[in-house]
Parts: sequence; C-alpha cells; structure tokens
Amino acid sequence: MSYDSITIASGTVSRLARYQLDRDGFADDDPEPFFWPTTYDEADLEQIWLDLAAYERVAAAAREARDWLKGVMADRLGDDKVRFGDTLYASKQDAKVTVDRDGLTKWLGDDYAAAVGMAANGANVRKGALTAIANKRGQDPRTIMDTFFESERKETRSLSGVPVTRAPKYAAKLDHGEIRPGAS
Repeated sequence: MSYDSITIASGTVSRLARYQLDRDGFADDDPEPFFWPTTYDEADLEQIWLDLAAYERVAAAAREARDWLKGVMADRLGDDKVRFGDTLYASKQDAKVTVDRDGLTKWLGDDYAAAVGMAANGANVRKGALTAIANKRGQDPRTIMDTFFESERKETRSLSGVPVTRAPKYAAKLDHGEIRPGAS
C-alpha cells in the first residue's frame, strides 16, 4: 500500500463528498465549492477522457487501500470475530485446494455427470454430490475428500463480513466493537 495511493484516493473522495453536498444544496457556506460538470460539449472529448482516466486511477487506488485495510483487520482478528454496526467480521486462513482429477474421475466412473458441473472455465466438482455418492457406495465421505482433495494453508488471511441478520445467533447479542474470542 503506497502513500500515493492513499493521497489520490482521499483527495478524490473529499472532492466527491463536496460534490454530493453541493448537489444536495448543503454546502452553500463552503468557501471553495466543488462543481462537477453536468454536461460536456462535443469538443470536450479529451477532457472526458482525462476525467475518466483520473477516476479509474482513483478507483484502483481505493481498491488497493480497501484490500490492504481488510488484510490488516484480518491479521489483527486472527481467529476472533467482531461486530461493527450490523456486520459481523471474521477472518480465516487462506488455503489452496488441489484436486487429483485423474484419480477422482476413475473413482467416480458412471457417476461422473452427477458429481461434476460444467462451468465456463471447465469442470467444477460438487463436494455435496461426492458425499452422496460415497454414502451410496457405503464409503466414508471424509476419506474420499481427503483422498482426492489436498488443502495447503497459506500465510495470508482473508476477511469476510456477514450481516448480523444472517450470522450465527450469538452475533445479535454482541455490542458494537465487541470481540468474540475464536478457537485457541
């Protein structure tokens, strides 16, 4: 995360906020009102391009800042969960899952179509279908998953936010900023 990215994003966000206030009529006392162009003449095509390029850079800087902040929050949370407003935040250890496609295809045999859905980028294995096939064959689904899927933990963590209305029941009882300790 670079200082330049934060500077670009904060300056533009400030201008956009003032534009919103100007547009809504709340910034009449602002000594330097920010006026957003409401129309562009045909001759202003280069100015449109310049404005578009500037805001694409700002959007990229804002995404970079958001991702950096989410990483910091995920690292600080560890296995804990915290409620802010109406959102419950949790972090989890990132993992890369590799699939033994040849072995899985041989094991599935005639049940291949039931377990694999076609996506734009190829076949996706449906783990729920594999569990059902393993149960039907009298095999332990966990053993099948461990045989054909290998999960490698990464050093990074990712952050997810869930609305409290869709989170576990304990989330509704947490106060704003209250942390629920995770597994030790």
